[in-house]
Amino acid sequence: MRCILGRQRLMKLAVLIAIIAITAFVASVAVADDPNAPSWRGTAGSTFQEWAFSTNSNPATPESVSNPCGMPSAAIDYEPPFGAGWKDSLPGVYGSAQGWWDIARGSIVLSIINHPNVDLDVSKDIQVQVVYWDDINDAPSVLITPSATFVGKTTTLVETGPVGGAWRMDLWTFHVDPNQNSETITVEGHPTMGSQIDKIVVDTRYAAAIDSASQARTLPEGTVCELSGPVVTRAFDTFFYMENLDRSSGIRVNCASDQTPGAEETAPTVTGVLSVIDGERVIDEASVVHGGSGTVPPLSMICRALRTGLSPQGLFLKLWGRANVESPTAFVLVDGSPVGVLVELHGVTAPPDQAYVVVSGVLGANADGPVLRVGLSDTITVPE
Repeated sequence: MRCILGRQRLMKLAVLIAIIAITAFVASVAVADDPNAPSWRGTAGSTFQEWAFSTNSNPATPESVSNPCGMPSAAIDYEPPFGAGWKDSLPGVYGSAQGWWDIARGSIVLSIINHPNVDLDVSKDIQVQVVYWDDINDAPSVLITPSATFVGKTTTLVETGPVGGAWRMDLWTFHVDPNQNSETITVEGHPTMGSQIDKIVVDTRYAAAIDSASQARTLPEGTVCELSGPVVTRAFDTFFYMENLDRSSGIRVNCASDQTPGAEETAPTVTGVLSVIDGERVIDEASVVHGGSGTVPPLSMICRALRTGLSPQGLFLKLWGRANVESPTAFVLVDGSPVGVLVELHGVTAPPDQAYVVVSGVLGANADGPVLRVGLSDTITVPE
């Protein structure tokens, strides 16, 4: 009797361990199905769509989607009788998979609208993840029309089958340039061995490719742009300013929450959405790719020039005048012009009240008008 009870306890323990192991494994598989979300997912100009094929709907809508341009769809051609069509589950052979298409040498055609309908040269990045069965069947291919430039492909293991074979994921990346309103992404079954498709995840991102701050300042609000060429003149905690090398124009860049500002005297590539905040044109929620170098000297001006004629907003400037110190973090600079300019101090000590000073900084704005922002790299000199 004791022997029987001992065996029962051991069997219960073994079952419990197996359940825990299977639960952990299935959880790991669920995470592994989308392990390569691009850094720009969820940012301005991006779209996301995931087909898990949990039902036999054809055309199929994605189970998860974030696409303000329109609802994507997937048309499935599974080439009967060679392709068995939609399958629900078969744990003894295909493991934890639920819902997939045996398309044989057929195809899954994805229609994705991802353009802002603006008359600009627009470039796009496209990432496609495809989970497929690798045994007698083989990997599918991915084609994009109109034409796209193939960037690269990687393959990772998702889940090993109970009796052989495995679910694998191919990650394809493409770049599209120039402008087009939408893409058709075709997942084609292997031409000889056929394919079974468990999941497709597509990420896209568009941006208007520009090479000057002056272009950025003329784009409509809400336009997503990718700016490269101008150099960083001044950087602060969460934002920085970029200026054309010829000093013709500059613009503020607000970093996305997970980004760091471009370093001064570098020429990063930034991608964000054009906005106007407190009267100042900015590239908001920007992602930053660091690189390049360059230097722009300050442009000398009087306070009157900040409010008349062509706006120097965004430029690196040198001003002079008398400091009316209002607080440890700001003072008003007056030089005899009808209106002075507010000088905003970021980690810089204010000069003595009423001192005559020469100060450099970048010109921004707040709700009341122009603001000269002064950072740690700037100097406030008091001439003798």
